[in-house]
Amino acid sequence: MGVLEDLRSAMAEAKVDAVVIPTNDPHFCEMPPEHFARREFVTGFTGSAGTAVVTTEEALLWTDARYFLQADKELSDQWKLVKGSLKTSAGIIFVRHQASC
Repeated sequence: MGVLEDLRSAMAEAKVDAVVIPTNDPHFCEMPPEHFARREFVTGFTGSAGTAVVTTEEALLWTDARYFLQADKELSDQWKLVKGSLKTSAGIIFVRHQASC
């Protein structure tokens, strides 16, 4: 299995519907140490800005316009690049997920 499948398996075991994977580390360092590269590890996206959300059905990455081309190249077909504001579009995904429960 791949990283995304392993994460979803762990989510199912823990009865978790969604996981948010930020770029920053727990200390909010501007340039997090490499061992905190969680978002990069899970998504494969190496840009310095972005947030991933993994649900039982979807794998989504938000980043800013500087990284759209890079993300298109680095994300596998399992991932969807969301070209919008995380603050507004994440709420839509949450509502859509809740409606399907």
